[in-house]
Formats: sequence, structure tokens, C-alpha cells
Amino acid sequence: MTKHIYVANHTPQDVYVTAVKSLKWKNLDKKEVEVKIQQAIDISKGDVYKLLEFVRLIPKARVLFPGHLGDKKINQTVTAFKQVSVKISPNTYQDALATGFSDSLSISGIAGQLGAETITLFVMTDDGKNIVDFITNIDHSWIVTPSKVVRAKYGTINGEDPASGQHNWAESPSMD
Repeated sequence: MTKHIYVANHTPQDVYVTAVKSLKWKNLDKKEVEVKIQQAIDISKGDVYKLLEFVRLIPKARVLFPGHLGDKKINQTVTAFKQVSVKISPNTYQDALATGFSDSLSISGIAGQLGAETITLFVMTDDGKNIVDFITNIDHSWIVTPSKVVRAKYGTINGEDPASGQHNWAESPSMD
């Protein structure tokens, strides 16, 4: 049976989505976040799971490390994330489990091939300011809005069903 997680983009900008088999994450202190920033830059073309670990920390890193150097490293991580994600243009939808830039390297494609039933879905807006990750089941569909990601009504792509699930964007200060 083919498995899908459709994601519709109801925002005015591109969004990037990556799906991985669910992982356990831990909260990190400032020093650990600093280490993860450098690891994410160093491995942006290597260990994708370490990259995603830092992607989860971008909102916290912006608060802990304000300024040009912090923003530069965060922007490098955002660019690396986009390279391993499925791009969804405004007013369209895509299967988050579809292969991305390479059948052998796309982690979304790998998650689908592994038959994972519970998936961690990462969603980021093109500008890198809005990020959220959450656990979802296979065959659930989601709608990305300017303020949050909302579960779609079962059997639809564009009908919102907030009672079934919604995830607010992580608070992320401006990169300006």
C-alpha cells in the first residue's frame, strides 16, 4: 500500500517539508546549542539527522546568539535544510514522503521507503522565520497557513480540521 502525507501550502511563500522516522529529541542548554550550530554547518551535506536536530533549535539559537555571525550560521543551516526537503509552492500541495532532490539522499523518500508509521514532519517557510516540527501518522494531510500548520479534514487536501490537530510556528525573532 502506498503511503502519503500530503501538505498544502496556503501561505504567500514557498514552504519546505521534510519527513523522517520519529526521533526523540532533548532540550539543550546554551553551550549545547552553540555546539549544534557548528555541527550543523560542518555536516550540512552529511548527517541529515544532525542537521534536523539543529533546525529544531533555530528559534532558540536566534535568541541566544543574536547578531550577524549567528544569523549567518542560521542562514547556512536554512539553506542546507532546503536542499534535503520537498519544496511546496504557494497554493499547491505535495506528498511529504515523495523523494526530493535525490532518491538515494532524500530523507523524506527514505522515511517512506522504510515503512515508518509515525513520522516527524519538519516544516519551514522560505524565509526561514517560521519553523515547526511535530509527529504525525501516515496518511494524514496538513495545511500550512501563515500562523500555523493545521490538520486537513480526512479525505481532503484543503479543508482545515483544527480539532484534529494544529501546530503553531515556533517563535522565531526576525533575522533583519
